[in-house]
Amino acid sequence: MNDATHPVDAIPPPMKRVRFVTSNEAVPGMTLAFTIQAVRSSQLFKLAAGVVLTAELIAQLRHRQVNGFAIAIDETRSIEDISRHLIDSQQQIQAVFALLEPADGVVSALYSSLMEYRLCFS
Repeated sequence: MNDATHPVDAIPPPMKRVRFVTSNEAVPGMTLAFTIQAVRSSQLFKLAAGVVLTAELIAQLRHRQVNGFAIAIDETRSIEDISRHLIDSQQQIQAVFALLEPADGVVSALYSSLMEYRLCFS
C-alpha cells in the first residue's frame, strides 16, 4: 500500500449501535439494523438491513403487524465514555446480584443474559 491508497489522515466511519423501537416509535429517516421478514396472508414482506425508513415503509410495517425492530444509530459517545459507562453499570449490577444466591441456576442464567445484552446494546 502507498499513501494514495491508505491515507494517514483517513477519518474512520462513525461507530454504530443498535436500538430496538416499536413501530409506533419509528420515524422517517431511521435506518434498519437488521433485515425484517414478515409473512402475512401468504405474502412475504422483506426489508434489508440498511434501509432508511420512510413514512410509507413505516405504514407498511404497521399494516403487516411488525411491532418492533432494530435500528442503527450513530454512537456519539467516545470510547472512554462508553468504557466508563460499562464499568459503572457493571458495579451496579454486581451489587444487585450480590444480594442473590449465586449458585442458583436461574440467577446465573439471568446474570449471563444481562451481561450479554449490556455489552451488545449499551
